[in-house]
Amino acid sequence: TLFRSGALKIMAWTKAKTVVAVSVAVIIAASTTTTLVIQHRHHIVPRSSWIFAGYASPESAFQSSVWAISKGDTQAWLASLTPALQLKARQRAGGNDDKIIADDDKRDIARITGYRIIHKQVLSKDEVVLEAYAEGLNQTTKASFQRIGSEWKYAGKPAK
Repeated sequence: TLFRSGALKIMAWTKAKTVVAVSVAVIIAASTTTTLVIQHRHHIVPRSSWIFAGYASPESAFQSSVWAISKGDTQAWLASLTPALQLKARQRAGGNDDKIIADDDKRDIARITGYRIIHKQVLSKDEVVLEAYAEGLNQTTKASFQRIGSEWKYAGKPAK
């Protein structure tokens, strides 16, 4: 019986070590997955990969508007704006389409090597504020986006 109780203790100890090892492996796997998700959320979008991404989400609308400015594409830039901001841009340009994208914006965008979205604030189902870090300018900016129908459009700088 001494042999039998000793064997049972060894078996129980082995089983306990296995449970602990599996638990540690699960915790490590979960924390690694969480870290990857966080890092992926803040990945840099290099200038070489800027494309017209559409308006299905605030992030794609942001990329489309940045792309439009970088290409000097006035019509694409206007299409990325809310109707109210389109009107203001046209009024500010005084009917001159070449001035719709401001020279300061063109200069700044030329210095940006990439960007990353560092924060997304959902104000409502139809309004989001993105905070982006501009590599090359080494500064952050906040941009407000509104859902108009099924598309997200740039609505300007958020009210403070």
